[in-house]
Amino acid sequence: MSDCQEKIEQSHTRFYNLKKEVEESPLSVLRQELGSRQLEIGELQSKVKSANEIAEDYKKKFEQVKRDMIQLKRQIDKEKEITLTKQAEELEQLKQMMRVKQAQDEERSQFDSLKQQLTQLKSQLTAKPQTVEAPTKETNGIVSKDKNIYFDDFARQFPSPQKPQTESI
Repeated sequence: MSDCQEKIEQSHTRFYNLKKEVEESPLSVLRQELGSRQLEIGELQSKVKSANEIAEDYKKKFEQVKRDMIQLKRQIDKEKEITLTKQAEELEQLKQMMRVKQAQDEERSQFDSLKQQLTQLKSQLTAKPQTVEAPTKETNGIVSKDKNIYFDDFARQFPSPQKPQTESI
């Protein structure tokens, strides 16, 4: 039995030595390294895939933000145009109002001037009676200096000798 036992131990030792030799052999080392590299490749591929998905997501978000910015700019430009148009219309209305006001002021000034002239003429007429020389038959429509007609209520009742008289039927 001892012989058997010795042979068993020797076979165990030889087995472990062979196993150790196989594990340490270049082919085995290459296989282990190949396996670890394949795991790394798998991990890196999953990282690349997730990075591509993230990049695609950011690209979609960028395109959406870009569209939103373009839409916002168009809206702002439209609002500016509307505001400028409204301001131009208000400015034109103000100009028109100023023109009307200026015309009204000029008319009022002319009206006041005419009113003042009328008042002066009225005061001159009431202050001193003016005379108009009546034409005589002798002078054939030429005013004679010796005949005067006063403009007052009494004289206004009679037809003017200077105007040709039309007979009413």
